[in-house]
Amino acid sequence: MNLSSKFSDNASLVLKVFPFALVFVYLLYHAFSGRNGMFSYVEIRKQLVRQSRKLNSIKVELDERKRDVNLLSNDSIDLDMLEERCRIVLNYSYPNETISTRD
Repeated sequence: MNLSSKFSDNASLVLKVFPFALVFVYLLYHAFSGRNGMFSYVEIRKQLVRQSRKLNSIKVELDERKRDVNLLSNDSIDLDMLEERCRIVLNYSYPNETISTRD
């Protein structure tokens, strides 16, 4: 077996394997960096967590508002809540009174 035949065998093997290696590298690259790759998946998961937290805080605020509306409903008026709303809306206070708000 001479050197040229050995080189020819190696070159033949490289030419057979090289296209498959290129396809593998291409697919591997897009598995991580593509529009639907792993990096995009991780970023979407982070966004999902942020939006879930935001949704939960909005739900808590909604529950608070519903409670306030129920306290002011016609069926059962809470006099303290009614007075509080009147003071805020009408900007009313007693002369010696100090008012602090949570806003």
